[in-house]
Amino acid sequence: MPLLPDPPTNPLVQLHHPGAQFRYRPLHPIIPGNNRNKSNNTKSNRETHLQKTQLTHHINNWKEDRAKILKTTINNLKDNINPPKKNDTLNQTISNILDNAYETIKNTIINYLNNELSK
Repeated sequence: MPLLPDPPTNPLVQLHHPGAQFRYRPLHPIIPGNNRNKSNNTKSNRETHLQKTQLTHHINNWKEDRAKILKTTINNLKDNINPPKKNDTLNQTISNILDNAYETIKNTIINYLNNELSK
């Protein structure tokens, strides 16, 4: 590689090999269509694909597994609400409130994940 001057208007990289003189070579410019841009696009495409795969996985979890865990948690909450003189009307009202909360939380999370997936 020929030695190149170090002009101030050209970005340069200094290379040093042990026992050798300092040599200079210009940086490779980023030109549309060169390998560096293709590599960056491929990385970006991989990241996008990975994110979409993760979001789809989470959506499926919230439709099934996570929803079951949430339902169990809400049922435990129902069982732990024990005011004095609790009757069937109060039980039904609390049950309706918590069932609605379950549906609202589940649907809100699924909608959020679907919105993220569509970006």
